[in-house]
Amino acid sequence: MHPRMIKIRTKLTLILVILSLIPFVIIGAISTNVAHAALSEQVFAQLESIRDSKKAQVERYLRKVKSDIAVLANSPHILAALDAFSSALFEGAIDQAQYDYFDFNDGGTQ
Repeated sequence: MHPRMIKIRTKLTLILVILSLIPFVIIGAISTNVAHAALSEQVFAQLESIRDSKKAQVERYLRKVKSDIAVLANSPHILAALDAFSSALFEGAIDQAQYDYFDFNDGGTQ
């Protein structure tokens, strides 16, 4: 059918339908942009929350390790072992009494 042969009523109906769809397309595009921005903000906030949680976990772990090191540094067994290792390093060996002491105490960890 040639465009001139379409009735005016059909042409007007088609034009009105197209014109009425334009606001829906515009509103849809705006809604999509707003939803995308909101979702991006929400995901970013969740990632920040996870980051803060992991940071707290690492800090707790490091405090625990530091505390463990402080306890071990003040342990008489560790101090005796360090003295023995130092003497063994400078003398080239440990004597039988030192070996028996650490063998009996399971390496000084009791």
